[in-house]
Amino acid sequence: YVQSHGFIQSLVLGISGGQDSTLAGRLCQIAVEQLREEGRNVRFIAVKLPYGVQKDADEVEDALKFIQPDETVTVNIKPAVDQSVNALNEAGFELTDFQRGNEKARERMKVQFSIASNKQGIVVGTD
Repeated sequence: YVQSHGFIQSLVLGISGGQDSTLAGRLCQIAVEQLREEGRNVRFIAVKLPYGVQKDADEVEDALKFIQPDETVTVNIKPAVDQSVNALNEAGFELTDFQRGNEKARERMKVQFSIASNKQGIVVGTD
C-alpha cells in the first residue's frame, strides 16, 4: 500500500503491549526499514495511549524494545475521555463501565488518526 501511494511518509500504530499490536508493530518497523532501503523516506511511529497511569506499562515497554520503532509518542487519553464522559453525564446519559471503555477505545483511535494526519501517514490496524 505504501509503495503505491507516494504521499505516505509514516505508519502509525497504538502499542498496548499485547500480542497483536506487538506483532503488527514489529512488522511495520521491518516494512519501513525495507522501504528505506528502496529509497523511500518512511518512518514507523509507535503510540503509547495510557489512560492515566497504565498498570501494565512494563508490558508496553517490553513490546517497544522488541519492535524498535523509529519514534515513540505518548498521549495520555485520560483528560479527553473524562471530559467526554462528563459531557455525556451532564446531558443526562449515565455511562456503564462498558460504555466508558468504548470511550477510551474511540479516543485512542482518534489520537492515532490525528498523528497520522499530522505526519502524512496511515494508521495500521491489528484486525
